[in-house]
Amino acid sequence: MLFSSVDTPAETTQRPDDPITPSAVEIPMTTEDVLRVATGITLSIRATSLRLDAISSLLGVRHTAGFEKGDRYDSKRKVGSRIVKTMRERTFGVWHFCPVEHTASPCIVDHARLFVNLFSKCKGEIKKLIMSDDFYVCLHIWNVGCSFYLPASLMGELTSYAEDIRVVCWDNAEAEGGIDSAN
Repeated sequence: MLFSSVDTPAETTQRPDDPITPSAVEIPMTTEDVLRVATGITLSIRATSLRLDAISSLLGVRHTAGFEKGDRYDSKRKVGSRIVKTMRERTFGVWHFCPVEHTASPCIVDHARLFVNLFSKCKGEIKKLIMSDDFYVCLHIWNVGCSFYLPASLMGELTSYAEDIRVVCWDNAEAEGGIDSAN
């Protein structure tokens, strides 16, 4: 699942020193709206000793998903010929921010502009994370359809927010559950 939360706060007022929250940047969305949007951009910051609140405070933007080293999670493993459920512990932390939860637009350009608008004020802090050997900073762009349009200037702007950019495009029918999407 790409989204960890689809709730948006009802309050729309925000103090200038508050981290950006969904209500401060875009229209409220329902769960159905989020599930219908199949285009987006996610900023991911990974580190062994990452603290979610520390990254949110540093950037002034609250994460939309993530976990910390030591967090426990359900997993499966093979024991002989059986698959058994097991509890595992995270060995690293990841902070994610995904503006798809803040806009219902299916246009990648809208997601990119929202992303740049949200993170332009903390670009220096992101650069420090990129330069540090302790962090890995990556952008993930996904789009339904074989291609998408993104102005070169906007793509250039996005490249300054990460060490790597991963782009995933998939067929409309596959995204909607058709043509063997389960295989």
